[in-house]
Amino acid sequence: GCEASRLNRFCAYMFQNPDYQIFLPTVGEELAWGLSEAGVPKKEAALRVAEAAEKFRLPSLDASPAMMSFSARKRLQAAIYYLLRRPVFILDEADTGLSFDDFISLLGEIKEASRAVLIITHSLELASAVSDRILGMSRGRITGEIEDRSAGGLEKWLAASESCGNGRTEDE
Repeated sequence: GCEASRLNRFCAYMFQNPDYQIFLPTVGEELAWGLSEAGVPKKEAALRVAEAAEKFRLPSLDASPAMMSFSARKRLQAAIYYLLRRPVFILDEADTGLSFDDFISLLGEIKEASRAVLIITHSLELASAVSDRILGMSRGRITGEIEDRSAGGLEKWLAASESCGNGRTEDE
């Protein structure tokens, strides 16, 4: 209802697998769809689509996403959300299928277009390299901030979180 609509205008959630969010026959249609739904005039939308295609190094606007590499589909997915200009981006394992440099480039563009970026990742090294703040999570709960970003500090946190068990209770 209303809460979901409000959340949709505020937040972009980039799934780990771009194929769950890409559904139109061409790159151009994918990029323009959200803008059209938001009522952006066609001329302005066309300019923004062309800019995003260049920023995210996408192929021809006539290209079929189904024929693109996984990495290119990830960049397309990011470009779609970039165009929607949401204040908050949530990236779920967004580095999957991308080189570190490609992920850093994609992240830079997204940061430019938003006020906050949340990255969900299993890679403490990636989190340490790109984050202002790292919150650890174990068994579905935030366990606190990871302040020691050294390799040893991250390993200590990981060992402590793993020693908490597998989340099962004795009743199971």
